[in-house]
Amino acid sequence: LSWDEVRELGGKGFAVGSHTVDHPILTRVGAEKLDRELRESKARIERELGFSCPCFTYPNGGPSDVTPEVVSRVRAAGYELAFALTGGINRQALDPLMIDRCNISGRLAPCVFRGRVSGLLALMGTGR
Repeated sequence: LSWDEVRELGGKGFAVGSHTVDHPILTRVGAEKLDRELRESKARIERELGFSCPCFTYPNGGPSDVTPEVVSRVRAAGYELAFALTGGINRQALDPLMIDRCNISGRLAPCVFRGRVSGLLALMGTGR
């Protein structure tokens, strides 16, 4: 999307979150690059849209892509919510920086879609 299109979505009430500048897997970069990716992406969105960017989605977001150190740096960068892709179930005592999301592709069979969004496949251990 162009920044004009993103601003239009933001103006219509859509939340616009950060996903880094260059989409690195955050567990594979050094601390300095990790911090730059988090802070610059957030700052650019806030500058372009004129309002806060409290949300972040981890690139890939799988279990090996998100460590306690990465979560700590996401928190330090000022994010309030962050979304991973670990195939789990979101529970009440959830860390707001480890909200699990569903991987939904465009060619997903309807029964698999229902199983993923309901959490049934995650409960069965086949969530991703």
